[in-house]
Amino acid sequence: MDRLAALFAVLRLTGVTTFIASGNVVFKSPATKEPTLRRKIEKHLQASLGYHVEVFLRRSTEVAAIGQARPFAELRTSERGKLQVGFMHEPLSPAEAKKLTGLNSAVDALKVIGREFYWSCQEGTLESPIGNLLLTKSTKVPLNTIRTMNTVQRMVDKFGFSESRIPASR
Repeated sequence: MDRLAALFAVLRLTGVTTFIASGNVVFKSPATKEPTLRRKIEKHLQASLGYHVEVFLRRSTEVAAIGQARPFAELRTSERGKLQVGFMHEPLSPAEAKKLTGLNSAVDALKVIGREFYWSCQEGTLESPIGNLLLTKSTKVPLNTIRTMNTVQRMVDKFGFSESRIPASR
């Protein structure tokens, strides 16, 4: 994670810090166009690491809203550890969202809100009938990266996100 933070710092991003060992990076940037910044980071990471790294950017206000989301009202607070958040580059079309939520089952529930999908998995994610579809580069599910809601909430709690910090996930 120290190396990852150093790679971001080279791009003249400020306040660079990483959060847990899963590729979460928080930083400040004067850039206002997210697609341009994302491509710049991906290009730099590929040149530095020798392979492509998909980057998903969210503004601090977006992460705070995601952390406060309650897509499954019936989910008790103690069950939030079973709630996953999938980050995508763009919102799904209505047809794509319908296809994704069509994967719902007795143990899995999916809801799409904006550029995220929320996955309530009542069994282990690897034992889930749809776990492999969501956790791999499947052509049936849009490119994404997944974090637990607990991780998102811990980021919100730790960083506060009161300034224009942009968290990035890879």
